[in-house]
Amino acid sequence: MHADTRNLIPPMVAPGNREEVVKHFRDLLQRVPDFRLAVVRWAPVGDAVLLEWEVNVSVAGKPLCWRGVDRVSLRDGKTYEGQVYWDTRRVAEMIAQAVALQASTP
Repeated sequence: MHADTRNLIPPMVAPGNREEVVKHFRDLLQRVPDFRLAVVRWAPVGDAVLLEWEVNVSVAGKPLCWRGVDRVSLRDGKTYEGQVYWDTRRVAEMIAQAVALQASTP
């Protein structure tokens, strides 16, 4: 990533620079160390690459899976802008259900 990259990754409310993106993923991996993201397919579009991906992770002992898309704009082989798209409501509902299920299990 370029130092001045601007990347918006849910649940960020404003685009982050390189350090903020790295911190985002460090925090994420600290909370869910089994987080796995696999690229399903990709395609170049102008100065950008579109990446469809699938996440697998366990929350409260329950395996969860969802898909999303990144648009990554490149300059000199490094990211200068990125936008991530996924159904944040559906994922929040899956997480809430997993946590509620764990809390209700004796």
